[in-house]
Amino acid sequence: MRRTIAALTLDLDQERPRLLTDDVVTTLIIALEDIMTSSDGRILFSAIAVFVALGGIGVSIRGLLFDEPSFFRYGVAGVVGGVACFVWLLNSARDGNS
Repeated sequence: MRRTIAALTLDLDQERPRLLTDDVVTTLIIALEDIMTSSDGRILFSAIAVFVALGGIGVSIRGLLFDEPSFFRYGVAGVVGGVACFVWLLNSARDGNS
């Protein structure tokens, strides 16, 4: 976790501070791979995806009740994204990729 936090800090000693360099992107990818190789990380992100989907259901219902098309669209996008992430994360754990 320290790698991710350290990668997102700005180096203010330079003339022009940079946030995302190749080293930073590589560090972020390595940190995400470390999280995704453990089953605990997959379960955590799956739980977050479920709550995103539930929130999307609530937002889309609000959009339908109060005739707000943008709320409805964002709610449906939240449901689709949350369910897709949930299924992808748990299927990759079940296939033996953990």
